[in-house]
Amino acid sequence: MPFKDVDTKLAFPALELSVAQWWKERGIIKQALESGDQAHPFIFFEGPPTANGRPGVHHVEARVTKDLIVRYQRMRGRHVIGARGGWDTHGLPVEVEVEKELGFKGKPDIEKYGIKEFNAKCKESVNRYVDEFERLTDRIAFWLDLDDPYKTYNNSYIESLWWILRQLWDRDLLFRDYKVTMHCPRCGTTLADAEVALGFEEDVDDPSVWLRFRHRPSGHALDAQLADAAFVAWTTTPWTLPANVALAVNPAAAYVLVALNSQPPLPSAGAGELHSGEGERVILAEALAEQVLENIPRKKHWIKYAATQPEELEITCKRIDPAPGTHSVLYTSAIDDIEIIHTAHNRTGFATGAVLAAEFIKGKKGIFSMKEVLGF
Repeated sequence: MPFKDVDTKLAFPALELSVAQWWKERGIIKQALESGDQAHPFIFFEGPPTANGRPGVHHVEARVTKDLIVRYQRMRGRHVIGARGGWDTHGLPVEVEVEKELGFKGKPDIEKYGIKEFNAKCKESVNRYVDEFERLTDRIAFWLDLDDPYKTYNNSYIESLWWILRQLWDRDLLFRDYKVTMHCPRCGTTLADAEVALGFEEDVDDPSVWLRFRHRPSGHALDAQLADAAFVAWTTTPWTLPANVALAVNPAAAYVLVALNSQPPLPSAGAGELHSGEGERVILAEALAEQVLENIPRKKHWIKYAATQPEELEITCKRIDPAPGTHSVLYTSAIDDIEIIHTAHNRTGFATGAVLAAEFIKGKKGIFSMKEVLGF
């Protein structure tokens, strides 16, 4: 049988549509969804898109990649469970989009507008572009059951999640712990990693900074020698300074008290009591003193200290608010460096400084295990 002549002016989009129509007329997609050995199923979890915006190329990339897995399993003769359309209706992107439409500035505007009314607006938003997503799904031949999609705001879906949690609980797979997360002051809520990534910018300079934390008498044996002195601390996360809870030092390192000739007193509350007017005195690691103070005139004699006793030294620090806060010096072997480290409840320092510093907030001193710190 001779081959048909190939039309050199063939329109590929029209060809795709004709093939899709052929599938539809013969129920090919329905047959594919029902095919396979149900005794050996493949369970597919479709991560649904949020349809409050038009689909883009990134949706095509994700869906084509998932389709490769599903088609491969069908070719192996397995019945695919979960090849079903769905729509993600939760998350800050949905709420923020509706806030923009309503001209809201933050959470108080939502509460004034009404939670029930705002939720209704969000439901309208997440269904706005469903038709366009369904057309995209058909055009790329991602064979799903689009006649019975699930929506994450439906009670049946929410109850299924509670059922899963119950299964985990019954199998003793849930545990209690602490986690430090990003927080959005405008939205008044914790942020998921994916939500943080939405506003992430590359090549942003995050300079490390050195700060002085004023010593405060606390009945320590070195109070007299350290009067008016300040601890020089270092941090690579300056945005965590408002949440500072302690300073961390290495118990095996040596620290020195250095008198500076040219440094004027720091402006702070109670400056008359904290400063003698004879220049600044700072405490820092002996091994780093020359490097840090290289271009600063100083007296010839230094006083050397070994941080070996897990005793509390109190300091005051100029905070964001006008009143100085009270902090602790944390002695911990978890710090490998010799710098005096600022610690706060942040994502990077939680496993070392901030967890241990939490004990000082509760009034305890020393080095503690994770169990002792968390209490369980």
